[in-house]
Amino acid sequence: MSRVQYKNIRKSFGDTEVVRDFSMTIEDGEFMVLLGESGCGKSTLLRILAGLETQTSGDIYIGERCVNGLDAKDRNLAMVFQSYALYPHMTVYENIAFALKMKKLPRTEIDEKVQWAAKMLKLDTLLDRKPKALSGGQRQRVAMGRAMVRTPEVFLFDEPLSNLDAKLRTEMRHEIKSLHRKLGTTTIYVTHDQVEAMTLADRIVIMNKGVISQVGTPEEVFHHPANLFVAQFIGSPAMNIFDGVLTRQAGNQWVIESGGSTLPLPPRFHAQATETLAVKVGIRPSDIHVLEGASHAEHLHPVDFKVEDQELLGAAINLTLHTGDVTLLAEAPGDMKFAPGTAQRAWLNLDALHVFDARTGETLSGRNTAAAA
Repeated sequence: MSRVQYKNIRKSFGDTEVVRDFSMTIEDGEFMVLLGESGCGKSTLLRILAGLETQTSGDIYIGERCVNGLDAKDRNLAMVFQSYALYPHMTVYENIAFALKMKKLPRTEIDEKVQWAAKMLKLDTLLDRKPKALSGGQRQRVAMGRAMVRTPEVFLFDEPLSNLDAKLRTEMRHEIKSLHRKLGTTTIYVTHDQVEAMTLADRIVIMNKGVISQVGTPEEVFHHPANLFVAQFIGSPAMNIFDGVLTRQAGNQWVIESGGSTLPLPPRFHAQATETLAVKVGIRPSDIHVLEGASHAEHLHPVDFKVEDQELLGAAINLTLHTGDVTLLAEAPGDMKFAPGTAQRAWLNLDALHVFDARTGETLSGRNTAAAA
């Protein structure tokens, strides 16, 4: 059993509180990603679990064991860091085998474990090389192999791909995901990169200034952000956000007034709507359509814009549109052409509209998954 529980964890460095009342359960075999900006407390939480930092208050459980006060070596965890931390004078084989030799395991058992890890990580032809003869991705796989052979209860990854170029990061994401499928070991992964989080995680914990903003699957945090912070943090290009005010018209019809334009307020927000409530309205660039065929869909609302700029990205174009006081980014097919300054009709997908209370930042939809599971 390798379920991990954080219970009411607080951590302060002097007068600075970096983690505030953090509670979370990571289930046996789950791949959990802690995601957030630098300084949000995610690496501190990982180091507390590993026994490299001591919490100011609260409890840590691994399985049924409370590990408060246990040394790092007694927690049966394996950690992979941003830096590979390989011994430069040792071969790949010796680096992977090092911790096993320190435990004085039989030579045959060490060899069996090293060969198993090397084959799984495609290092079996590199065992005689030293780190200087390896690529960055190969070095990180050696660090992973060194963790694997310890057969830990939990794998901990602290921004392991940050030092790799974009191509290698993509390759290593596939390696890590494949490894988790094969081993099924409970894994906690810290990153500030939302692509890593979205592609690797079973669930994501989005952190902001030492507290949880939302917990959910990648699909949940992308399609149903619980608050404005999550909405702006998740997604590339970032979600469009603009100001609005709720107004009730004749026939009990709710609308959003913004920048001289009026949008229907989708029914899912009506229960939380109040007259003259100031809101932040969000819509992703991919949910703004510029093709004529969009006009036939009932859930798409037309708005006339002026084209400000376009940015060709190959298969797609990022199109900057302006109307009244509102400027939005839309995605269009890469083979379309838009002249700056020309009029352009676009259709906003009301089914994908997000509305947040401008004062609290919380969604009006009533779907709030910020609480820890």
